[in-house]
Formats: sequence, structure tokens, C-alpha cells
Amino acid sequence: MSARELHPHQTLLATPEYLVTASHTTISVYSLATSTLVASSTSHTGLIRILAVTKDSKHLVSTGEDKLLVVSELPSLKELSKRELIKRANAVALTDKDEIVIGDKFGDVYTYPLTPLPPADPPTKPLPILGHVSMLNALLLLPTSAASPRPLIATGDSDAHVRLSRFPSGHIIDKYLWGAKKFVASFALIEDGERKVLVSAGGDKELWLHDLEKGELVGQVEVEDDVLKTVVVAPSAPDAVVKTKGKGKGQDKGKKKEEEGATVEGEGEAVAEGEGEEKIEVDEKNEEEKEEEKKQRVFTLGPHAFKDGVTTGLAVIKTLVIPGQGVVVLAAGATALLFVPLSVLLPSATSPFSSKSLINLPAPILDVVASPDFASLLVTLDVSRAKEPTASIRKIAVKEGTFELLDVAEGSLDDVVSKAGVPLSGSLKLPNVASLYPVLSLLRHDPTEGEDDSGPAPAPDAEGDAKESEAKPNPKKRGASEEGQAQKLTKKGKRVEGREKLQTLLEQQEAEKKAAGVDK
Repeated sequence: MSARELHPHQTLLATPEYLVTASHTTISVYSLATSTLVASSTSHTGLIRILAVTKDSKHLVSTGEDKLLVVSELPSLKELSKRELIKRANAVALTDKDEIVIGDKFGDVYTYPLTPLPPADPPTKPLPILGHVSMLNALLLLPTSAASPRPLIATGDSDAHVRLSRFPSGHIIDKYLWGAKKFVASFALIEDGERKVLVSAGGDKELWLHDLEKGELVGQVEVEDDVLKTVVVAPSAPDAVVKTKGKGKGQDKGKKKEEEGATVEGEGEAVAEGEGEEKIEVDEKNEEEKEEEKKQRVFTLGPHAFKDGVTTGLAVIKTLVIPGQGVVVLAAGATALLFVPLSVLLPSATSPFSSKSLINLPAPILDVVASPDFASLLVTLDVSRAKEPTASIRKIAVKEGTFELLDVAEGSLDDVVSKAGVPLSGSLKLPNVASLYPVLSLLRHDPTEGEDDSGPAPAPDAEGDAKESEAKPNPKKRGASEEGQAQKLTKKGKRVEGREKLQTLLEQQEAEKKAAGVDK
């Protein structure tokens, strides 16, 4: 069975002795020494997104789209506990005291004990730590030092906020780390002598470097020019929200859920022209046509190319530190890793590498981990979007200041794991973009625009048309300044422009459909 007929290994985790993989709902453990399968488990009912391991490598924590928090023994994968989370987890960390720290999609951070407490009445609830007002995408527990004796936790959200809080007293904010302009999705810690530097990344074109003790921005490294040209997966176009006349803005909200990308509301509404209950006709395609379209729309045409009307952008999802050498940068949907040496990140540091370099792979990369000795990297690939057949697991050797993509040898670890994914058959189909690349949905979120505070839509008139009222500066209302009112007008203009663009797109689709009918 070829790699294209198997579900990809969407997540990897490496311990000193084992490689742990997640393919759909199946977790597998492989021996690094013998390249053999040790154990597998199917404790989850939904796609597994996150794997974490305790410091002693004896317990594995997993969670995913089913919102289940599963704790298993390593390497046997014997299930020790299974608990349902309040919300789906976006980030997980483990403390030295065997506490599981969860950051969820609603911005809340809380802890669970590794071993569940005995049943109680009322049931024991997780311990809340802190909260953000937007989706939390990354968290990192920071080690203590003589300069910073208090335990801290770094958290990053979709509104470009990076916060350092005391742990577990998260209500005490130590400091904010300013610099990011877009969503934050990844953290890494560099230890440069006595100094600790936090690397944060996400939707910005740069990596941001902050001195943790001082809370100061000490550097930024541009990565977009190198990485974005390798991004070949983009969020799919939003489904048109077709609304009939006589309905107010927002009443169709939530009717359609995304299949591959997010549904845009407000900007993505298509208001029908004419009278009564007339609707815009949306082209309905059969399953074969839809599948063919997906195949044709896999690869974009370059940086910032449009794919179904949505711009491809940079979304860094992982920054992997190779001690003494540099940081490996992984962007969602990219077919290459970017290596940034320490000497580029921190001028005071030394590294055997002198400049940034790209490590090209034959397919979009889903995850990357380093071997225990950091002599090699293992990557998992989305082979369904590969131009040529390839193994789904590839090994990269790190030696003499260079990176070398190794061939897949028969019986090697990458060969064994590549052949062991969950078969795609029956109800199990290849996951869509939203499942394999969830961070791409954040490319549509612009924190600089703020929330839509334009108020409820005006009531429809007798003919069913919602009247468009112009925003007027009102310094008395909410104490708004003239500058604030101008910003509201700008936001409104952007929403109107978005609706006009979607209307034009739908008209083009309608024209093409009619032209195709004439040709036939």
C-alpha cells in the first residue's frame, strides 16, 4: 500500500528511546534503536493534534479534536486515564510536578493532575491559571534561574499578545513582550550563557527575540522572504453565505460550517439582487467535480498568490531549537524548513553555521522533531499534496554545518513508519486543510482591525432591503474621539469592499457556468 493510500502521521514526538506518531486516531510507538513497532493504541475518537511526554519519558499525554485528554504508559501505551476537556486544547505542557497544563481555543489556561483524583461529589474541576480574551495558540513553561527565581509561563494568542505570568498564580502578570503584530503560534527558548531569550513566531514575517529577564526586544529576524515562496497550501475560499431579502445582517450566521477553511461572515455575505425571496445561485457540483477541483487547487503560483480568492500567507507553527547551532522554522503548508543559525539570531552567539538555509522536502511538512543527540531531524509529510510519490517520513542528517535529506533505506525507521499509517478506506478519507493545517484559518484574522462594534444591522424596510446607514462621528457616544470614528469608517469600508469582491466572484462563476452550458 502506497503512502498516498494511508492517512498521514500528523504529529510526531521523540523521546531518548522512542519515536511516537499519531495517524488519525491511532498512536504508535517505535524503537529508535531497532526501527520496530513497539505498541499502538486507538484510545481517541477524533483526529489527534497534540502529543506530550513527562520529563522521565514514562507517561504520554495526548489530545485532539475529540476533546479527550488521554494519559498512557510508555512504551506500552497502556491507557491510565481518559478525561473530557472543557474546550478543545490548542497547547499542552507538563510540569516537573506531573501537572498537565492545557491552553484551549477560548484563551483559558488550566491544569489537571497527571493521575486523576478519586471521584468526588461535586466532580473535581480543573484548576484555572489565567485567561486571554482571544484564542490561545501557544504556551511555554519557563525554567527558573538565579535572575528569575519565580516560575513563569509564556502564553501567546490570536491578537498578537505575548504575556509572561507567574505560575501557577497566573493572575499576576510579570510582563508583556511587545513586538508581534499578528497572531502568535509558536515559542522556543534559547539559552545564551546566563541569558534566556524567548523566540516567538506566528503570522508575522519576523521571528521576535525577547530577553526574558528584562522583557526587552533584543532582535528580530525576517523569515518571510525565505519561507513564503515554499508555501503550497492555503486556506480554502469561504463558503458563500446566501441570504434572502428581508433578513437582517447576521441571521444566516452559523448555517454553514467550513469543510476546508473558515466561513467568512459579514465580509462573505452575498445579498441577492431583485425582489422578494430571490437567492443568488451557488454552483452545485457533484462529488467527482469537487475532488477534481481539490487536486487542481493544491499548489499556489507563488508568494501571496490567490487560491479561491484567499491570499496565501505565512503561519509559523513550530520553532525547534538545536542547541549550540540555531533554530529550525516550520511554516504551515511549506515544503521546506528554514534553519536560522544562532549567529544570525544573536550576534553575541557562535554557531558552526554562518547564514540562513532552506531544507527542501518533496511535500508539505506537517511536523518535525530532532533525534536525542540532535544529529538528525525526522519530518512527517502530507504526501497527498506531493508532486511525486514519496515516503511520508523522511530523515535529515545534520553534520558539518550542512543539512542532507537522506534516501529512504529498506527497513529503516523512516521506511517502517511510512508504511504504517492508517489506511484510507470507507468512511476514513483524507483530512481537509482545516484539520491538517488548523493555524491557516488565523490568516483571515487581522488584530489591527479590532472587533466589529458597528452595532446590530438596521431593520429591513417594507421591501425587505436592509438600509445602509453611514457612520457619523459622535464624540459623546462611548467618549469616542474623532480618530476613533475615522477608524470605524475605515472598517466599514473594508467590509463593504469585501462584499463587493465576493459579489464579483459569484458573478464570474455564474458567467463561466453559462458559458460552459453554451459550449456543450
